[in-house]
Amino acid sequence: MKYVADEELAAWMAFAQLGIGWGTKLILSIYEHTGSLAFAWEANSAQLRLVPILRGLDHQVNKFLERRREINPERLLQVATQKGVSAIPLCDQRYP
Repeated sequence: MKYVADEELAAWMAFAQLGIGWGTKLILSIYEHTGSLAFAWEANSAQLRLVPILRGLDHQVNKFLERRREINPERLLQVATQKGVSAIPLCDQRYP
């Protein structure tokens, strides 16, 4: 566990906004496999299908790729910062 960079924090915020039924277990599994949700956010379909929990879930991967086009992680972080909101992702050592 560590403190996370803004790019990683923004990706965690973006994954939380997907609204496609991906819960904490799935997102944590993606993080553990890739080592970075920022990397996973930018991954192509072939890279995502290498994540064990996503194998055989082509429909879910496609839903993610479609929804990802509608979400701007940097903007989410910017809005949160402007509103004085501090987000702490699960991978941050400060997370309770």
